[in-house]
Amino acid sequence: MADRFLRGVRLDLTQGSLYTLSQGTLDTVVNVPDSVEMTFYFSRTLATPYASLLSYGKRIEDLLNAMADESGGKVSFTFVDPEPYSETEDAAVEAGLKGIPLPSGETLYMGLSVTNDTDGSAIIPFFIDSREKFLEYDVAKLIVGLDSDGKPKLGVLSSLPLQFGVGGPQAAMQAIENPALQEVAAEVGERLHTHRDYVGCEERWTVGCCRQPRNDGEEDG
Repeated sequence: MADRFLRGVRLDLTQGSLYTLSQGTLDTVVNVPDSVEMTFYFSRTLATPYASLLSYGKRIEDLLNAMADESGGKVSFTFVDPEPYSETEDAAVEAGLKGIPLPSGETLYMGLSVTNDTDGSAIIPFFIDSREKFLEYDVAKLIVGLDSDGKPKLGVLSSLPLQFGVGGPQAAMQAIENPALQEVAAEVGERLHTHRDYVGCEERWTVGCCRQPRNDGEEDG
């Protein structure tokens, strides 16, 4: 689902400091099934001495504003500058956001909390600069994830007989003793134990299997 909505997502900052959203992002914010609320916690006051942080924070704010404006009322946006030792800082911590300690002893926040009407929630604990070029994609993916069942899906591409698809259970039985299939299963198990989603999803998983496309470009079921 995420790949369908987010294909072609890009970051485009215009001269007027307004975002031109990709079609994938527009589809995402217009078609959300439930109302979505985005809350951007950015310690703008504390970031005043740091020009690069202020610039990045402004880019994030502009993007979130643009997404809310283009959503037709489906997505709302709130900006919060959490003051030290305040209720707004407590709210940022409660949401699961992470801050950077400053030499003054205060904590600087720059993270995003996203919720919807059906108790879905997700966060970006802190916007790191190495992900800046993926900013639009990361936020749109967060919104799409609110409509999932909470279980990240791991797909297995294989030309081996599998339980579902062409051949059905009988084909799967033929491959039970296949060492190559056993290696695939072992790799899947290892990924389930070691992978962690960066937005902090619960460690519940769904494993999906599909067969590789045939040479004629068609996909098996």
